[in-house]
Amino acid sequence: MDLFWIILNLNPQLAYQLFTIPFALLFYRLATRGYLTVMYRYMFLTLGGFLLAVLTMGPYSVLLFISATMFVLLVYFMEPVHIHRWIFGLQMCWQTFWHFYIQYQQYWLQEPADSRLLLAMSALMLLTQRVTSVSMDLQEGKVTKPFRRSHQCKATPLLPLFSYALYFPALLGGPLCPFTTYVTFVEQISIRPPPSPLPILPWKILRVLVLLVL
Repeated sequence: MDLFWIILNLNPQLAYQLFTIPFALLFYRLATRGYLTVMYRYMFLTLGGFLLAVLTMGPYSVLLFISATMFVLLVYFMEPVHIHRWIFGLQMCWQTFWHFYIQYQQYWLQEPADSRLLLAMSALMLLTQRVTSVSMDLQEGKVTKPFRRSHQCKATPLLPLFSYALYFPALLGGPLCPFTTYVTFVEQISIRPPPSPLPILPWKILRVLVLLVL
């Protein structure tokens, strides 16, 4: 427990990511065993992201929820030929506004920025990467609108989009996962499950802890 608090003080974002590992393993277990339908898989990942954002960012989690909602609505209502410029432009305006607010708070008001706001800005930049990658793929025709061709999630056609924007394993960090890869993983995990992460997980955690100590 003392080690966890040391990590939390040194790098709270890393501590939060370590906290999500048991829930990621739970998702893997339930999904590969067929206990979760496709809709419930999307809901599990989305709800996990929602709770993680609220618990770690407090009221500033609204920044992410507004961006995710705006993204889903634009994809639903706009034609693909115009979608990227709108999503990219609005996301960058929203993100830049909050960057200016932090600068104003620190240099004009001489007040320290709230750590929860800084964490929300970090997550917002990652979310911007995800949603703009989808908008570009839609505009170039590499991806079709998922609510028009939802293979196994017909009851909630917009859920894959919202889930992709907020799914908890990538909310605070991690490499960019293309939308098509994400959808294939969620929908096919019970048919073609990936290798179990348990054999390599302890070694990766140990490497992270060693790097923190050094």
